[in-house]
Amino acid sequence: MRLVEKTIAKRVLKISIVLMCALATSHRTILSQTSVADDAAISIRLNWREPPLDNPLRGLVPYASQMPQAPKSSDEAARTQFAKSMAKVFPHSVEFAYVPLAKLVKGERDFDWTTLEEILQQTSSRGCQCTFRVYMEYPGEPTAIPKYLIDDGLKVKRWKSDDGRIHTPDYEDPKLRKMMKNFISALGQKYDGDPRVAWLTVGMLGLWGEWHDYPKPKLFASKIVQEEVMDAYEAAFTKTKLHLRYPAGERNYQYASNANRNFGYHDDSFAWATIPTGKSDDDWFYGNLLEAAGPAAVEKWKTSPIGGEIRPETWGCVFEDPGCSPKGQEFDKCVQHTHVSWLMDSGMFLKPPSKKLIAMAKAKTAPMGYRLTVNSAALTSEAGAATVQIKVSNQGIAPFYHTWNIETALLSHDNKPVSRIPNDWKLNEVMPGATASWRLSLPDDVLELPRIGIRVPNPMRGGFPLRFGNEEQMLDDAHWLVLDFSRGNK
Repeated sequence: MRLVEKTIAKRVLKISIVLMCALATSHRTILSQTSVADDAAISIRLNWREPPLDNPLRGLVPYASQMPQAPKSSDEAARTQFAKSMAKVFPHSVEFAYVPLAKLVKGERDFDWTTLEEILQQTSSRGCQCTFRVYMEYPGEPTAIPKYLIDDGLKVKRWKSDDGRIHTPDYEDPKLRKMMKNFISALGQKYDGDPRVAWLTVGMLGLWGEWHDYPKPKLFASKIVQEEVMDAYEAAFTKTKLHLRYPAGERNYQYASNANRNFGYHDDSFAWATIPTGKSDDDWFYGNLLEAAGPAAVEKWKTSPIGGEIRPETWGCVFEDPGCSPKGQEFDKCVQHTHVSWLMDSGMFLKPPSKKLIAMAKAKTAPMGYRLTVNSAALTSEAGAATVQIKVSNQGIAPFYHTWNIETALLSHDNKPVSRIPNDWKLNEVMPGATASWRLSLPDDVLELPRIGIRVPNPMRGGFPLRFGNEEQMLDDAHWLVLDFSRGNK
């Protein structure tokens, strides 16, 4: 019998002796101890602790341009100042950037990635992954339509809105449509699966790339053009997650159906026009569009992440109690209703917030996305084979949508990996409110009650790792969640 099996047997024997002694004292004591002894295992329960707010791919998302610029040199004073500046920023793991298409497209098949690479270099230097949106129309900004198309005769409608002057291309132009398909294909070849990219919001069309030309809807792309853009994105991106602005079913009068496509959604009027009100004038609210698009759209959050932007009118006050959202659109209600994982927000990033506002924002954003925690673990040994059974639950409102590698290892007493242990676990299968059972077979040469480490590194170099909601989760550079079976059954 291996030493680990003997140790388990001794521990169970010890518990049995305790039971026998307790028999003379109290029948109630016998029952409380029997549940452990009958398991014939060493078991441990882990303690809950709120996971860090900068866990990857969830939480509040600032504009990348708002963040302190990381120094390109190795000057120690500059790096110290940068670290101090970042310490004042609300915890986050993703940053957002708008990218003008004209900076990336120089000709029909001539692409320049310099602008995008500079953005990704800066966001990753802060340990953050980036989500971006490519646009052609941005009120108040110069046109982002590729110059070669304008020179070649592309019709452009110039008009003015409350947000500034706008340049809207003729979306039905064959050369423009060809350019968009070529560009999206090249973008996918370059960045699909790039660990620096968190996800993409599908832009290209409409004001801010937000898929509308309000208040001039007739200028917007036809359903045929919309379908071409969606087809191109789906073909080009099979790893990186994608988001559309508006849910749409077969009967939507303006948008091509997308409910059954492989896109998540982003609600850019979050906590303002999110939850259905029952009023016909509010049919454009995110929740109304979602319901109108049908069950596949309503259930989209189970397989594709949901995000958006907190409505600018509520920046800085949406997290107060009471907040400044319209009645019925309160932030916490919208979070639960949408199963949202991430939200762009400038209110917490334009200037250092007060300690009170930070505390309120942390409390209200904590439920967003996933909150994975290890509840318990049990070590058993039978016929010389030692096995660990681990119970993992998700206390959040959404799954972790990605298939990141999970590392498991035997640890020394100072939490150094002694030997790696293979596993076939999948984080994205742990749904909110559910508990998954993970199994781990230990090596044959385990000689004592083991310390097992679990960690989920970020595939982006320097990126924040995924951390579990446990007190046993180490928050040092190694980031091991430690299962210490030497303290089991106590």
